[in-house]
Amino acid sequence: MINYKLIKLYSKDKKSLKQFEEFLKKLNKKWKNINVNIKAKKRKKQRITLLKSPHVNKKAQTHFQSIIYSADIKMFTVKC
Repeated sequence: MINYKLIKLYSKDKKSLKQFEEFLKKLNKKWKNINVNIKAKKRKKQRITLLKSPHVNKKAQTHFQSIIYSADIKMFTVKC
């Protein structure tokens, strides 16, 4: 019997997402009855612009940006 699980990962830090993928690859080597497929997806950007002054001074702006990285993990387990 084959069990199938889909796990979706989201992170603001690309390095932590890669570290978790490496952990799953090591786990895959240790246990032979689990197969792990990792697929990186597109990143999502969000940009925000705020005015520094309360008046109409358009030149005094600050920009903020957050990037969210995601990945899909498919896990297959075989039960004997």
